[in-house]
Amino acid sequence: MKKFLLFTLIAGLGLYICGCNNKEVGDPIAEFTVEADDYTEPAKLLFTNKSAYSNEYKWDFGDGKVSYEKSPYHTFTKAGAYKVTLHASCADKTDTFSRTIEIIANKNPRADFEFSMTAPFTPCKVKFINHSINAKQYKWKFGDPENTTSTEKDPTFTYNDKGTYNIELTVFKDGDQHSITKSIELKGKPVMAKIEKVKILDFTFKKADGSSWDEGSGKEAYPDVYVDITDLKDVPILNGDPNHAIEDFHKAPKTILFTNQNAIIPSLENNYKIRFWDKDPYGKEFIGVLGPINLGNLEGYPNKIELNNEGIHGVVYLNWR
Repeated sequence: MKKFLLFTLIAGLGLYICGCNNKEVGDPIAEFTVEADDYTEPAKLLFTNKSAYSNEYKWDFGDGKVSYEKSPYHTFTKAGAYKVTLHASCADKTDTFSRTIEIIANKNPRADFEFSMTAPFTPCKVKFINHSINAKQYKWKFGDPENTTSTEKDPTFTYNDKGTYNIELTVFKDGDQHSITKSIELKGKPVMAKIEKVKILDFTFKKADGSSWDEGSGKEAYPDVYVDITDLKDVPILNGDPNHAIEDFHKAPKTILFTNQNAIIPSLENNYKIRFWDKDPYGKEFIGVLGPINLGNLEGYPNKIELNNEGIHGVVYLNWR
């Protein structure tokens, strides 16, 4: 009798842990309900899981999106009929249940937009991308002191002073309208920049006379490359470290990271260059230069610039400060 009770207790515990305590064979039963305040696009729906004898779930919403939550929310952004399927599982058994959801087309105008810029420093040219639906006319307020407005669909506006700007877009259609406001925070003009990394896209692996670096090695030889950063008068900004050279550099692309804070360019008024060296047991040998880098003349503070000279083609990545 004791053995029977122990076996029953263990078996029951196993079913409890799994969550598949079906009174017969433990097969899952999938089911769910749907709740929404409005089925007009974009419609946010709550799917409440009513499944039994299951502990794992997969939702397929019929719009290419899935969820593994037990009772998820999901937003349908476009009108249409969507077959929503719930897969309820436990162990190696699965049951499915589906409902078709009708999302109604929104015929009223609805405003929405995003914006893009190269860096949040002034002067800053901001591109506004309109994502409004069912709109015939547009009115933008850029939040500047002059109260500048625009009726373009996707305008561009330049902010000259630092600060926080509230941008309002109002859309119109057949007497109806809808507005949305978003904020942009802009900093003043940067005073310095850090070179984060250099990605070498192409590289001259031979000397000007056609010979290789490290001649006499008895095999095809390639340079062991490291770099330094200087101004145009060769005053160092970042000293090169031969111990961190890229050995046998013979295939691009390659990326050189600058984790040292000394890679910060202290002034945007001067020109700089990145010098490439070949590490050699007898010293070092100059390979070439990527530059000049004139940070003060770069419009919009880009986070990368592409340079190509003296057989070296690369991209310099910048972090403005």
